[in-house]
Amino acid sequence: MKLNVTVRETLPPLAWLLELDGAPERHRLFCGSSVILSEGAFFEGAWPGALAAMDFAEKPEAFGSGGVRTEAGWTIVPPSHTLESLFTCRDGTKLFISNALPFLLAHRGDGLDPTFLDYHRVFFDILGGLAHSPIRFPSRRCTEIRGYYYENLAIGADLAVTVAPKPRAPGFAAFADYRAYLAAVVEAVLDNAADPLRPNPYRPLATISQGYDSPACAALAREAGCREAVTHGTARRAFGVVDSDSGVEIAKALDMAVTVIDRGAYLERQGLVAPEAEFLCHGLEGTDVNYLAFEPKMRHCVLFTGCHGDTMWDKHKVPSDVIKRGDLDGGSLGEYRRRLDFIHLPLPYVGALRHHDVVAISNAPEMAPWSIGGDYDRPIPRRILEEAGVPRDAFGQAKKATSISFFGFLPGMHERLTGSSRRALEAFAVEWRPRFGARLRLRRNQAIAILVDWVRVAEKRLHPARRLGLEPRLDKALHILDTQNLDTPEAVRALHWSMGEMIKRYTIAEAAPDPALVPARPLKSEVLAPLLGAVQLFGAMLP
Repeated sequence: MKLNVTVRETLPPLAWLLELDGAPERHRLFCGSSVILSEGAFFEGAWPGALAAMDFAEKPEAFGSGGVRTEAGWTIVPPSHTLESLFTCRDGTKLFISNALPFLLAHRGDGLDPTFLDYHRVFFDILGGLAHSPIRFPSRRCTEIRGYYYENLAIGADLAVTVAPKPRAPGFAAFADYRAYLAAVVEAVLDNAADPLRPNPYRPLATISQGYDSPACAALAREAGCREAVTHGTARRAFGVVDSDSGVEIAKALDMAVTVIDRGAYLERQGLVAPEAEFLCHGLEGTDVNYLAFEPKMRHCVLFTGCHGDTMWDKHKVPSDVIKRGDLDGGSLGEYRRRLDFIHLPLPYVGALRHHDVVAISNAPEMAPWSIGGDYDRPIPRRILEEAGVPRDAFGQAKKATSISFFGFLPGMHERLTGSSRRALEAFAVEWRPRFGARLRLRRNQAIAILVDWVRVAEKRLHPARRLGLEPRLDKALHILDTQNLDTPEAVRALHWSMGEMIKRYTIAEAAPDPALVPARPLKSEVLAPLLGAVQLFGAMLP
């Protein structure tokens, strides 16, 4: 049975929403123009397999999301990382599933619940690992929306949703095993992404900093044919000091063309309308807004980043089998990615459930020549880079950051919004009036958050806890206080404003005149398969 599909050019090209209502003939997919459609299957993104096979549900690694109809119902596939999730909610007999929360809310005429004061805390839960999936939170019309991460979902005829674990990557006994697996995934994903059957084939593009992770990812991408990179000239200011973070020297050593773009360059662009809303609506503080500066280079690309390298490749990390994250990097790229139409490949997530193996490799005797000691020591990316010809002193010398901090007060870390976003947020603030009890709670959260920031500044400058041997206990206490007090007045106001802005955009996109409901368009390969088979058979008969 063919899937009923509405393709809207007005939607972000990689956005989709599946509406299930009892009988399969009433199942409907609404999606953007770059979602790949086949008989009973759809996918946005790429995976290490043949595009025409649409076998993404059978792979451990998938960079994007989609679904395939089965005899029992549906298998729904989230990305093989925890930077994005799939959202579900029920409305009577209907089940809605989407890769974009504002799309789901707009489709149902819904919005965030203004009385719920823990959205940031809930969205941050996934940093603690897959044990927190699905996350659960209310909307204005729905008592529970669920956000599912990483593992596949099985949906039966009764529309019950159950977790169906993805196939697992093989174990890694040595560096050669792990490196070979990373390289094979990169090559296969790029082949899939560049398949000419796609309406818009994707080219590879690497990010490069002066750290460990993105340069190592760029080196592996270079082996598979990536020739282009982007970098920021400077890192985030710390205590008034601007640090260089340009990856130009590394790119030259890898024989890659590189474009240097200032992390705040988007502030100077004309015509952007509230661009920060795309990032802030994820409830993860919008820290990836610096990627806006790269926008002219990123359309229709496979973007290689080092997200999760801080955890996966740090030899000192306690290994985890549930993908615990150490930072927010990459977690607010989803709406930007769907609109701009690029595939995000955060390479350290490949084989991430084999973290025990990777940490063991990092600490193995074979890696000793690439271990430099100290807290900032990552033998795996160092070996990848040095064997690729990058000089040892060109990378991994000091920990830096290029993400944007909208909240908090740390000296030199305030970043301003674009003019259109600032004006829109100020106008929203005039109308946004939480109840008195809610305002008190948010102010309390803010006071605790400020105290935590001051303690961190004092520890970073004076190291009192380190001198007393109390640093681990202090870090744990500050982390608990941090995660329990994320929802401050500024953060909550920005989230409700940005989500409202994104819901408005999706509502306009769905209301625009567009073709009526149409059946799924098969891939060209499905039409040409019989002819190609005949040609191959004829070729085999030739002497």
